[in-house]
Amino acid sequence: MHGKGSSVYKEQIHVPMIIRHPAYPGNIRCNSLTNHLDLVPTLIGLTGRDRSLREKVLEGRKGRDMSPLLAHPEQAGLNALRPGSLYCYGMILYMDAQYTANSESWLEKNSRTINLKKRSRHSILIFPIAQGSV
Repeated sequence: MHGKGSSVYKEQIHVPMIIRHPAYPGNIRCNSLTNHLDLVPTLIGLTGRDRSLREKVLEGRKGRDMSPLLAHPEQAGLNALRPGSLYCYGMILYMDAQYTANSESWLEKNSRTINLKKRSRHSILIFPIAQGSV
């Protein structure tokens, strides 16, 4: 049932990241868990600017700098960049637990209740809609 609904396939989440930089050895595999949110911090990390400037530029952003893993990528463990995992259950869940907590809290406060009403032989499903979004 490819393309049907909100299914997740390994091709969607096992995306290889290939980084080529003249300062680092090539043709080496790194098994560390990364995220697409790590791209911008990594590119900024590869500029070689001092740490305080990089932190200022990246203030408030969620990704992590992968450039320290490039020196010895074969030695980096699965959780070298972040202690976590990507768990799929019909959709991809963002890896930041605080994001999930904030989202659920917001939905709880700003959504109408889901209810199912039976009228004759038809059922009507009323979806949660954030107030003010429609």
